[in-house]
Amino acid sequence: MGIIPRHVIVFGCGPTPHSDNLPVMAPGARTWQIVHTVAHALGKECAQSSAPPPRITVYGLESEARQDGHYTIEKYDCIIEYLPVTIDDIRVIEQNKKPTGDAGDCVVGCASVQPCASAAFYAEANRLPLWVDVFGDPLAEIQSKFELDQLSVDANNNQHFHVWRLFLTALRQGDFFSGLSERQRYSLLGQLGCVGRLNRHTAQKDMVCTIPYGIIPEECPCAIQPDEAPSSTTIMWCGSFNTWMDENTFTQGFMAALKKEPRLKLMIVGGEIPHYNDISYQSSLAAFSDAITAERIISYDWQPLNNTRKLYSLCNAGLNVDRRTAEAVLGSRTRIVNFMASGLPVISTIITELTEILRERQLIIPFEAENPNSLCQALVETARRNDLPTLGEKCREFVFEHFDTITLGKPLANWINHPVFAPDKFVEHESNDNALLSFWKERFLS
Repeated sequence: MGIIPRHVIVFGCGPTPHSDNLPVMAPGARTWQIVHTVAHALGKECAQSSAPPPRITVYGLESEARQDGHYTIEKYDCIIEYLPVTIDDIRVIEQNKKPTGDAGDCVVGCASVQPCASAAFYAEANRLPLWVDVFGDPLAEIQSKFELDQLSVDANNNQHFHVWRLFLTALRQGDFFSGLSERQRYSLLGQLGCVGRLNRHTAQKDMVCTIPYGIIPEECPCAIQPDEAPSSTTIMWCGSFNTWMDENTFTQGFMAALKKEPRLKLMIVGGEIPHYNDISYQSSLAAFSDAITAERIISYDWQPLNNTRKLYSLCNAGLNVDRRTAEAVLGSRTRIVNFMASGLPVISTIITELTEILRERQLIIPFEAENPNSLCQALVETARRNDLPTLGEKCREFVFEHFDTITLGKPLANWINHPVFAPDKFVEHESNDNALLSFWKERFLS
């Protein structure tokens, strides 16, 4: 295209952090990060124009219909319209080649594999350039889920095929891609090669960049002002009990630490992921049952975003516990960035790229993965430290400097200002020119 767009269509997930009265999971936070980046790019580019403000239409995939979910706001001289949609709504949008009003000038898919595939269907139907933001590797994520689900072979195969088909749709149609880490960027390059996108037309085109999870400084809560001499040390678990967290190490390590250090407490804010992982949260609560009764551990389940931000101020450190999985190797952890942005130091396994970076800078309290004794030791030592506020402030400063959404999103912002198709799009005799693309299209996408 090469033109400055006036209307961008974004497919993502909700609720987003703009909905302060609702619980917000990582896909909704990522959607808002991407929308924020797009709005900043459009507003900055069009600030001198006398035309009406540019628009962003956001289709936020949610599990249930919400009548009060629609909102319109102004951000950076750009109009953002958020529309909560269910999977049934998405099917209609995907198939509607002539949508009401204009179809937009370019499309962005983000947050999870379903909205990325929906964005691909929409972009293809309307012949629009497409940016695909792959927020964690979907094949690694589904592998982690299978390990815990213990479903039948047929059920696993059906889910695996479904995820691959969605991902394949996005890989085949995207014009530019972003991953959550440098490791995932390399993984995406390999996946694009398998699909047939690393061809002679794209040989001189860099199709993939890295956009880590970032924060919006002006939307972050104020820095925590802890008591000068707290009588206890409260560790916070915030967010989902996902399939790649290590439930056994979490529960065994913490229960052992509670016995060794009477000042130690745990606050759990978050819970299960409906229809995805209903196991880990309930089994963790069962393992903690005695401590919860004794008020050493308090569990709030999912909370509206405003409440969650207030609860940060009642804690002294955050906690992240990963298993050794392909998802952890390729992905990142939004909870760690959010802890640090609130001024909380973090106790964590060192598997993700993010935690490797933080360990090198001595901005994380590490422990060995899948080792309850190592977690126990890290918790006890943390409870006895006097420098947690100082470390938390260093963490906050680091995140504000290096994980600001506008800085991280520059590649996407540059593309949004002048969206273009990939060089291998609309090539004459494409079916004869690219055997891999033809194979996948005929085998799975016809």
